Amino acid sequence: MTLAKQLEIKNLSAWYQNVKAVYDVNLNINAGKVTAIIGPSGCGKSTFIRCINRMHETIPGARIQGEIFLENEPLLGIRSDVVDVRRRISMVFQKPNPFPTMSIFENIAIGPRINGIPKGKKIEELVEEILIRTALWDEVKDRLNSPSQNLSGGQQQRLCIARALALDPEVLLLDEPCSALDPISTMHIEDLIKQIKEHLTIVIVTHNMQQAARISDYTGFFLTGELVEFDKTEKVFSNPVDKRTEDYITGRFG
Repeated sequence: MTLAKQLEIKNLSAWYQNVKAVYDVNLNINAGKVTAIIGPSGCGKSTFIRCINRMHETIPGARIQGEIFLENEPLLGIRSDVVDVRRRISMVFQKPNPFPTMSIFENIAIGPRINGIPKGKKIEELVEEILIRTALWDEVKDRLNSPSQNLSGGQQQRLCIARALALDPEVLLLDEPCSALDPISTMHIEDLIKQIKEHLTIVIVTHNMQQAARISDYTGFFLTGELVEFDKTEKVFSNPVDKRTEDYITGRFG
């Protein structure tokens, strides 16, 4: 299992065509911790994390400026392997997106098959191990060959996280993974995040203040593309430095 690694963001800016969406962000994201990114809709949260695994630049006309390092290794620039970056920094999206034509088993097996199965492991063992880690094994062990779309929304989202973990990433990016889920499914996802964070660096975008307070170690508040404040979650929620952070957390806007 790969060890979690620190991310360092330096002077990161991002554009859509000529519209600047993220402004000169400087941020260290600690290894083995959960970092929540909060802020109102359209403030650059999702754009920011899409920059980290280089998905932002796949949008026509979009571009990035600045530097991103994974344990001192640069991730931007012509020398970095974009495919490898996206394997090492996996991303799970707001809407569950299991591969619809594949079974539950194949959704998880496909990544290791393409990228290489760890020496001494069988694919069946790896799939079972990942499903146990994501608390899905007991729910799906008797129907592994069933279509993934037969699962509930919450189960599909956990399957997507399992699919990401099967690549043995160092960083896991979660873009509002619970926004379309019911409270029970949300609880399952939050419990999963707490269990796996020891071996991963996790960044989660969320609109849910209570969720950020429950599961994150650090919180960054974005507003109109600017990182307004970043600190330990307890401090951000109990004693924010910036008045704009306090106003957002207390519901005065957003």
